[in-house]
Amino acid sequence: ILDPKAYDGVQFQFPLAPNPNGKYLISSGFGNRSGGPHTGMDFKGAMGTPIYSATDGTVQAAGVGQGYGNRVRVMIKTTKGDTLYMTYGHLSEVLAKEGQAVKRGDLIGKMGNTGQSTGVHLHFDVGFNGYAADQRVNPVPILGMNASNTECQSAAENCPAK
Repeated sequence: ILDPKAYDGVQFQFPLAPNPNGKYLISSGFGNRSGGPHTGMDFKGAMGTPIYSATDGTVQAAGVGQGYGNRVRVMIKTTKGDTLYMTYGHLSEVLAKEGQAVKRGDLIGKMGNTGQSTGVHLHFDVGFNGYAADQRVNPVPILGMNASNTECQSAAENCPAK
């Protein structure tokens, strides 16, 4: 888990609106799972659900990305000079442009089922000083996820609400 001091001063929000019950539905969490390591958090939702930037930053990539299908990657420099990369994968539609400055809460895409995906969802991951698999960090503490604001699909592995 990334030390919160590493992203001190960066404000985050969930990348989508909660379900009508006020919770976010998780279909797969961060960490090891039966198919191997999972380097992000999968949020289940309906095709076309609006996806929002979790923080202020600059769109570093927008379009098709290996495994992600349609994806947007937003980067932000922290006050300590580190770089965080938030990737939003499997989108049905990319609404942000490379180089675009975005604010927390800006609409950047729509939930989909593109790339290496087994159903409609948002794959959200956070990279620290890079975005290779070994630089990804658990988004649970960054987003403030817990049993009061998340729920798990019955087959969800590594779900913060369990």
